[in-house]
Amino acid sequence: MRIYASIWAIALLATVCVGLCAADGDISGVKEEAVTFYAQKEAGSKEYNARNGYLTIRPDAKATILAMHGYTSNKEDSNVLRLLFPDYNLMVFDFRAHGENTEGQFSTMGADEVYDIFGAANFIKARKDIKDLPLIGYGFSMGAATGIEAQALDPNLFIASIYDCPFDKTENILKRGFDKLKIKVFGYEFDFPGRSFFERHAFNPYVQTVLQFLFRKFAKMDATQINTMMKPISPMESIKKIKTPIFFIGCAADETVPVASVKKIYENAPGQKQLWVTKGVRHYGSVFNNPETYREQITNFIQRVLTGEKGEYAQEILDVDIPAEKTPEVVTPEADKKEEEGKGESKDK
Repeated sequence: MRIYASIWAIALLATVCVGLCAADGDISGVKEEAVTFYAQKEAGSKEYNARNGYLTIRPDAKATILAMHGYTSNKEDSNVLRLLFPDYNLMVFDFRAHGENTEGQFSTMGADEVYDIFGAANFIKARKDIKDLPLIGYGFSMGAATGIEAQALDPNLFIASIYDCPFDKTENILKRGFDKLKIKVFGYEFDFPGRSFFERHAFNPYVQTVLQFLFRKFAKMDATQINTMMKPISPMESIKKIKTPIFFIGCAADETVPVASVKKIYENAPGQKQLWVTKGVRHYGSVFNNPETYREQITNFIQRVLTGEKGEYAQEILDVDIPAEKTPEVVTPEADKKEEEGKGESKDK
């Protein structure tokens, strides 16, 4: 279940640097340092994982941005995001099982990663030089979904958030994986045998090992580069507990996290909210589609929050119409025959 590919981080570095390097031209007084903080292993645990990150501090910054990366990314990839936030402090870090210090760790796709966010936020709020500044969350993909989960547990975590392509719930991530898991016999396409069993027990550790093999082999979805043991979360439900302003971003052409899934979360958010649907061509593609406009949109959102400007309670910016979420249909020989005979329609298995 590869949510974010490292190759896109390289593309981000090239694209954004070309488009935005002028904004970071004056680095006088800017400090960047490597930092280490500690995050609780899981709920109720007395064990802590060391997590590493980078903290960029700018003179006269009015806020600090905590950036939360996607699945298979890391602090090295996401540190380029400082070019998107030239007027603010920025902290990036490695989620568990990503980047440095990964031995014995598993990515849970957002469930236990909330403790990494809490650890990073506590680190920022303990720094004498920046502790009094507002803290704003920025996350993409898994990082966005995890930010929502963390905020639902701690309503005072961020004063506002920017969430780019968060998935709605882990069950739907798995469902989209199963939808790609097909076998073909004599030209007909079928669900993989045992799908219903695997879906019912998808969060069993032993079943997940089998699923990772099947998804990699047949659905071309490779989660093996990160030690993964997915646990269920539902950002579309957790968002109901968050009342701070949130800016949601989605790509109309995103097949990994369909924009319809992002809108489900947006619609459930009870506070001031904004949804921007872009012409990005793939997952987390909005920033590549137009880096300058992307930076302008998120900067305007942050400025409105910091100045206390009251905008529309709910606002949608649609660069393109929101497509309906696709529900793939499986055509069986029997259904195909009925269709040819005009006696009925194909049924999903």
